Amino acid sequence: MLFKRGINNSFLHPKNWPLTLKITLSLVTMVMAAVISITLLSIRREQQTFQTELKEQAVVLLNTLEIASIDALYHLDTDYLSDLMEALGENQGLLVSGRFYNHEGRVIADAYNERATLLLDIDPFGRLLIESSTAIFEWHEDRLRAGRAIHAGKSHLGAISIGLPIFPLKTKISEMRNRGFNTALILIIAGVFIAIIISRSISGPLREMVNATKAIAAGDLSQSISAGSIDEVGILADSFNNMIHRLSQSLTSLKENEEQLKASLAEKELLLKEIHHRVKNNLQVISSLLKLESAITKDSQVMAILKQTQERVRAIGIIHEILNKSDNFSLISTVDYIRRLTTYLFTSYGVEIKTITLKTDIEDMLIDLNRGIPCGLIINELISNSLKYAFPQGKKGEITVSFHYKADKYILVISDNGVGLPEELNPQQSQTLGLTIVNTLVKQLEGTIEFNAQAGTTFKIIFL
Repeated sequence: MLFKRGINNSFLHPKNWPLTLKITLSLVTMVMAAVISITLLSIRREQQTFQTELKEQAVVLLNTLEIASIDALYHLDTDYLSDLMEALGENQGLLVSGRFYNHEGRVIADAYNERATLLLDIDPFGRLLIESSTAIFEWHEDRLRAGRAIHAGKSHLGAISIGLPIFPLKTKISEMRNRGFNTALILIIAGVFIAIIISRSISGPLREMVNATKAIAAGDLSQSISAGSIDEVGILADSFNNMIHRLSQSLTSLKENEEQLKASLAEKELLLKEIHHRVKNNLQVISSLLKLESAITKDSQVMAILKQTQERVRAIGIIHEILNKSDNFSLISTVDYIRRLTTYLFTSYGVEIKTITLKTDIEDMLIDLNRGIPCGLIINELISNSLKYAFPQGKKGEITVSFHYKADKYILVISDNGVGLPEELNPQQSQTLGLTIVNTLVKQLEGTIEFNAQAGTTFKIIFL
């Protein structure tokens, strides 16, 4: 897929070429470079005079060194440049001097004098070469000094200068030509065979690795690569095989752990479901007992207390009813819970919808039990107070419940447009049981409560 996408984007970009194509182009380039070098040497061989032959030989050497050194000069690889000069000067006896210069004309590599590279001053001959568009030749008593600038496009990379001996020139040029031709031919032949061997040893395992990777991506972990060697490619293949083996083992272990976790989770869910079911039943029993007790007693005050207690128990019981029927045993829906709780309260007090209407503005969200139970009890107390005291003698009115989550805070607002609370009553310091419970639950939620008695009664509870 990646290779096809590379072709579609830009096949002309070298990074998108196949490995075999890169090796082939490298081989062709090497052969062409060798052919060009040999051709240049052959042309210079036909020179008739001593001076012309020497100058042409200098040009051949400069061209050869430029081709061999342009990359090293671009990266300022002084060791490679010095070795290149020494190889030509010492091993083949062609040079008596040789230098590479940077784009400013300073010496960066010297074939025979390493101290020359330590000089900070600009070499006059190097500067002259940089500024010249052609090769420069200077004749001395024992040598021909020749040099030229090296370009990459319109940029000046630097320059190179060489010194050729004058007296043994003919003999050394002949020896260099013969050895260079034979060496180039041998290197080309050897390079072809080496390129073929390297191409097969690298591209073969890589091709297998690509195919294996595609198969693994499709879910087949039975893949393996046979490199057949102990080099880096073989090590890479063995590492790839080990990675696949460990990945297969890890996936098997993960599947086993997943099955165990699923079984454990199912067991715990069943246990939680049973707990909520039993708590719900127990709360229903308590509610029924309170209802029976209120039916037996004749004391109206006791009956009111029992009824309020029954409502509080029912407010908690509704939560466990919701959890018992839910797949999530730790979170409850605010919309479902408040709707069921308010419906129960209106039914419990026998309120007709035509007399007192209920308006809700509840954000649909999930809330945990640590917040849900206190919120339910607060709603129970405040709505119960509104139903009992806000609309005396069948007065019509409206009760509003709003619950939202804004700015990392929960905001619960319960209001009515009834007669309101007595002016002397302070809800936060009230001794009545209902408001005491509300204040206690607000503290439990680590929240605050605000009270407004204008146009009815409004309670605003804010908590985290």
